[in-house]
Amino acid sequence: MKEKKKKGSETVVIKRSELNFNPSNIKRHEEKAIKEQVKNIRAKGYLGGIVYNLNTKNLIDGHRRVQALDIIHKYDGTPETDYDIKVEQVEFDEKTEKEQMVFMALGNSKADYNLIAPFIDDIDYSNAGISEEDYQKIRELIPDTVSVGMEDMDDQFFTPVHEFEEED
Repeated sequence: MKEKKKKGSETVVIKRSELNFNPSNIKRHEEKAIKEQVKNIRAKGYLGGIVYNLNTKNLIDGHRRVQALDIIHKYDGTPETDYDIKVEQVEFDEKTEKEQMVFMALGNSKADYNLIAPFIDDIDYSNAGISEEDYQKIRELIPDTVSVGMEDMDDQFFTPVHEFEEED
């Protein structure tokens, strides 16, 4: 018996005007987060991750990235400012679209700071979207290095110098 193949997404390039922000989006992005996304895209380029439903023309995931791209491209909804955008295109009914939107939003859980701590000093935390406050929380998870006081060093490695009287 032949197994039915499940269709996933297909990477396509569409016009920005072909997609809509999902009216059921369960996430709200603060202006600061959008500005950070703009900064990251300008520095590293657009890395993808936008999921779009061909059947409804709604975004499923990637609202913040599209908002940032709109700023970069100065998109105002007119044909003159329209631009090409790479998306992962799916064909879902409205129920599945909403389910997947919630699934993806809830799947974007906060990172485990214990897993970031070992390499936090190897990266520019602000380029990774980590706030100063969160950086301090992560730094607190790094164990202090063992430090040996100078008095301990003296006891372990140096022989005390004794004064000698000159012989007559």
